[in-house]
Amino acid sequence: MEHRFHEPVRRRLAQMAVPLLALARPEAVAPDRLLVSERTGRIGWDAAQELTYRDAELGETFGPEWATYWFRVEATIPESWAGACVELAWDSGSEATLWRDGEPLQGLNAGATARRTEARLAGAAAGREQVAVMVEMACNSWMGAADPVRLERCGLVRFDPEAWKTAWDFEALRQLEGEPDLEPAWAGHLLAELNRFCAAWDTGHRGAAREILAGLLAHGNPGHVHRMTAIGHAHLDTAWLWPLAESRRKVIRSFANQLALMDRYPEHRFAASSAQHYAWLQEDAPSLFARVRERAREGRWEVVGGAWVEPDCNLPSGESLVRQLLYGQRAFERWFGRRCREYWSPDTFGHNGQMPQILRGAGIDGS
Repeated sequence: MEHRFHEPVRRRLAQMAVPLLALARPEAVAPDRLLVSERTGRIGWDAAQELTYRDAELGETFGPEWATYWFRVEATIPESWAGACVELAWDSGSEATLWRDGEPLQGLNAGATARRTEARLAGAAAGREQVAVMVEMACNSWMGAADPVRLERCGLVRFDPEAWKTAWDFEALRQLEGEPDLEPAWAGHLLAELNRFCAAWDTGHRGAAREILAGLLAHGNPGHVHRMTAIGHAHLDTAWLWPLAESRRKVIRSFANQLALMDRYPEHRFAASSAQHYAWLQEDAPSLFARVRERAREGRWEVVGGAWVEPDCNLPSGESLVRQLLYGQRAFERWFGRRCREYWSPDTFGHNGQMPQILRGAGIDGS
């Protein structure tokens, strides 16, 4: 493809990305009933059942910052959705947690840097069944400062996994084409094939279009290449720009999200540090804690770090750092049957010269 045609094709690819993603959730229905509680603080499921509730409407605003409201959502899955995957769609521009029958299912977030506004409710719906869930809505974004919070969206959506896969396969390849250091011949072939995908898709040849994407994704480099493995991680500051009590809720949201991803994608792996976070999870959401332990036994959840929290490694005394690892390793051995061998401290601002000796004394020989 001649260079002068590159930019028009790229504009075409960008225009294609939006409708492709929309096909992943082609239908939506409003809830039968939406109720909201009185303003409250950081309370648990049981306490939330005792609150006073009233009818709520989309477009309502809530506050002040750091306040909490609980919502009851009742809905009916359409009969025509039988056999389909069904999700709850929720957008309050803030952090929230989806609950069902007293158990946290997933964190929800609609911030500027990350959006997770849907949560799976049924993998294969029967049709016409009733859905009853609760949403614990926090009046803050992940960094605070979300006052007032506005409820923009709440309802059920039908999810099409094949359309979702097509949209993100296309988007991954489209972003790859934009990388500046691609080998020129491969870059030109990639752009031409993505343009051919658009032509096939627009003319209704969806199967042929998907085959084009599959061929591009199967492309490999010649000769010897490095093997790379990606493991998910959610760096969670135990105390930073939010109250300490909010960190406990962030642990539930973060860990619930990863467990939900593991249910959908058996190949997914996740690593998390800080014994303090696991201790909070054991106390606040024991069912999630039990699932984390099971995933760790399966080798899908990596427990790393060895310390009670990820500490500063410059100002604390050697005794303080030793105790971080002493109490952390004791806890991990009690919960998971082994000590951590990998040190994990991605957000520290330097390490003192005694760290290798301290880590080796705690049984850590990797980093």
